[in-house]
Amino acid sequence: MEKNKTTVLLSRDTVNRLCKLKGKIGDTYDTVINDVIDKYEAGMNENKGGY
Repeated sequence: MEKNKTTVLLSRDTVNRLCKLKGKIGDTYDTVINDVIDKYEAGMNENKGGY
């Protein structure tokens, strides 16, 4: 069963920063990305009808 997927558009600066941090945070990289997605989705839920 395929998990639901969320696409999040990030600015090039943000992507570059995450790539630089990847080496430092190692195994927690996926956790950081998931945290970003969770915060994004939480924000979307708070702003229903805002767009």
